[in-house]
Amino acid sequence: MDKSISVLGSGWLGLPLARLLQQQFSQVNISTRSTEKSNQLEALGLTPFIIDIENFTDNIQPFLQSETLIVNITGKNIDAFKSLLQEIEKSPVKKVLFTSSTGVYPQQAGVCYESDDLSHVDHPLLTIE
Repeated sequence: MDKSISVLGSGWLGLPLARLLQQQFSQVNISTRSTEKSNQLEALGLTPFIIDIENFTDNIQPFLQSETLIVNITGKNIDAFKSLLQEIEKSPVKKVLFTSSTGVYPQQAGVCYESDDLSHVDHPLLTIE
């Protein structure tokens, strides 16, 4: 069993993912922005941290004490993500998995592909990716 992993975001994808990762890791760090949810996450055997990347009031480094970080938030604040990157660079994190968003594609009927030309799209998530 691996030691620990960190999951930034405990929403509809992050929480089920963290629960699944409990089978492979002795400690699963997971973030939330609310104290109430933090208590729920702890009751599930996860190690919760209250983190809001748009307002780093607390030290994020204890949360980042893993080799792998899964970024699973839909924030659109480019400066907040730049601050997050600076914190990651100071941590022992060696692998980062960034879950993407389909929100960068134009709202039109049809199929979108990873190879689609998005040079005309002005969306913060595209810049963050």
